[in-house]
Amino acid sequence: NGGCLINALDKLPENFIYLYCDVIFDIDFEKFIEFHLENDASLSLFTHPNDHPYDSDLLEVNKSGEIVEIHHPPNLEKDIGNNANAAVYIVNKSVFNKITNKLTKLDFMKDIVTKLIGQHKVIAYRSAELVKDIGTINRFDVAKTIYEFRLKRDKNPIIFLDRDGTINNHTCGEDILKPDDFILLPKVAEAIKIIRQKGYFIVVVTNQPCVAKGYISANELHRIHNKMESLLGHSGAYVDAIYTCYHHPEQGFAGEVPELKIVCSCRKPEIGLLAMASDQIPVDKRNSWIVGDTWRDVLAGQKFEVNTCLIADGNSNSSKYHADKVLPSVFEFALVLPDRREE
Repeated sequence: NGGCLINALDKLPENFIYLYCDVIFDIDFEKFIEFHLENDASLSLFTHPNDHPYDSDLLEVNKSGEIVEIHHPPNLEKDIGNNANAAVYIVNKSVFNKITNKLTKLDFMKDIVTKLIGQHKVIAYRSAELVKDIGTINRFDVAKTIYEFRLKRDKNPIIFLDRDGTINNHTCGEDILKPDDFILLPKVAEAIKIIRQKGYFIVVVTNQPCVAKGYISANELHRIHNKMESLLGHSGAYVDAIYTCYHHPEQGFAGEVPELKIVCSCRKPEIGLLAMASDQIPVDKRNSWIVGDTWRDVLAGQKFEVNTCLIADGNSNSSKYHADKVLPSVFEFALVLPDRREE
């Protein structure tokens, strides 16, 4: 697939879309092209999380979205996240300037893209839009079902998941500052798979003021989220996106980051994170939920006008939060969540 592309270059414009034939997709290409041109990229890769990262090309990106390394399968033991190559690209012809042998048999990803890292601006365009591998009979059947289901609706039910205390073990007042400290709660991966099977998008919305306080950098937090996505991916589960608030309004912390010490519109109980997610995935508020373990999550959901579920044990004084549901775990929530596939 690399050699044939090189032989077709004289028939192609300066920037062109290149995709494999074994994917089914429903993409807003105008947005993808705009992203490519605004970033002055030599190569833009459409990326997304999936339920089989162990046999996918996984991409490590920096905070600017530039790809710094490509990990070819198998990816069983690596905590590198779940940012998978979807085999849909926008390519600038300049990346082929040094390739002159048109008779060489080349794999586009392994022999061309991998060698461009660090030499050209290669950037990831992560999206929750539909791109599914149909390279096997089973994946074709799954993709067909998902595609037909998505055609039925203009807006989507979303489960907004809090992170600490909802997805992973967390002790109140203690920040998670390194990947080794990130431990999934029991049955979280199974819960996420059930939620997805019932027809929902899944978005993580999390306050992480440890960045503003200077306890951890944004890049270090990114590594922790890579660990989360890897742990979920190893169990065949994934979230569509992660939205994070780094801000904190109070000052006086050693090493704090002054520009992040602000009153913002994204720190829960404000609704900024939910609104950002909804810009990417049009939301059906009536059938969407926020699930979290604090009053901030419940109040954010109420402000955004979605259903609310508080994760709390039976001994907590949870009634004062007026959540629509109070349950002990995300798994219990997944079991009682209505199925939206047939609507």
